[in-house]
Amino acid sequence: MLHTNLPIYKKGYDLLTLAADVQLNMPRTFKQSLGKRVHDECVDLLLEIGYANASRGEQRCDHIRNVLRGLEVVSLMMRVSFDKRFISHKTWATSMELTGTIGDQAILRDLIAARVTEPFWLKLAETIIFHDPRLDFEYRGDEAMLDLVPAHKRLTNQPAHLGLPIGNLSSQFFANVYLDVLDQFVKHGLRARHYIRYVDDFVLLHESAQWLNEALASINEFLPAKLHARLNPTKTILQPVDRGIDFVGQVIKPWRRVTRRRTFNDAIRRVRTIAADDLFETANSYYGLLRQASHSHQDRALLSNELRRRGHAIAGNLTKTYRSKH
Repeated sequence: MLHTNLPIYKKGYDLLTLAADVQLNMPRTFKQSLGKRVHDECVDLLLEIGYANASRGEQRCDHIRNVLRGLEVVSLMMRVSFDKRFISHKTWATSMELTGTIGDQAILRDLIAARVTEPFWLKLAETIIFHDPRLDFEYRGDEAMLDLVPAHKRLTNQPAHLGLPIGNLSSQFFANVYLDVLDQFVKHGLRARHYIRYVDDFVLLHESAQWLNEALASINEFLPAKLHARLNPTKTILQPVDRGIDFVGQVIKPWRRVTRRRTFNDAIRRVRTIAADDLFETANSYYGLLRQASHSHQDRALLSNELRRRGHAIAGNLTKTYRSKH
């Protein structure tokens, strides 16, 4: 793939265009110093991206690291320009979004290139991660069926930075590649004995609340510096395990597991309102979900009551429903 077709290159080109406008509108006394430096750094970024695409092994990693260093310089100079009121808040925010996106992709490329050295597999991995399927894809299904998919659930209608709630099957693998650095830091740097991670959700267990708070502070410093990532503060919780840990769809307590209440309430609401033709498959899907929890009898009984009200028979062990005869 030509480097000019790479998403990271296109973002870099957008950043260079922005830098050209910044230099053009900067005060004369700073146009050939600060303005030119920002522009030149963005040009160097594009060159390094091209060199990285044409290189292999450690040489490729060196070029990617040069991209990351250049991004730090550009971010710093854009911040100075904003503080001096040479650029607007909108321009500064756009530059931060672009440098963040380029940095994320550069870091992931660096991590992959360090582990995947065979050219074919490296190209395949990069295609899976960086290819934009909204713009270039081959549809092999029935186009009439595609029209039945709600517009907000179609990948082709999503913004570039969002995608869909259910990602590519390869996402779990690449999450392990990306977050292995975090795993090593937590296990060997923080020396955490009880650490669990699934994709981007993770749990730390310890007897000391002070230790957990210190570990959280260390992780909050580590992630932006090493992976251009940050914890979501609204989903970062410190609490006793007796209250339960909301993890991968279940609330886990020391001696039992139950389905997350929001998920269960959504199931009941949907079973009450869904079309009769779709109820059989949907209900059995929810039974399968509820059975994964160790203590699900009460939830399955409530679900069964709703299904009986709609005319469905239920297995005696409350694990499935049968098709309605009506």
